[in-house]
Amino acid sequence: MLLGIFLIFVCSAKVLNDLNSSPAVRINRMRGRAVKPVVQPSTQVYVIGSYLGMTFFVVGGIGSIVALFQSMRRF
Repeated sequence: MLLGIFLIFVCSAKVLNDLNSSPAVRINRMRGRAVKPVVQPSTQVYVIGSYLGMTFFVVGGIGSIVALFQSMRRF
């Protein structure tokens, strides 16, 4: 679960940083216009990493619940 949280945090921070540093966003912020930020293709790895982190988090949570019930059953 902790690995999943770490992956989500790092990958989401990288994606959000790439969105905020897009040249089109910077130019249009100065002009006061709203524009959709453009994501670079190299950012796709971090998007997949955040989904992988979410998977680790969910599977770890389910595994810990199963381990809890298994230990309660032994007593």
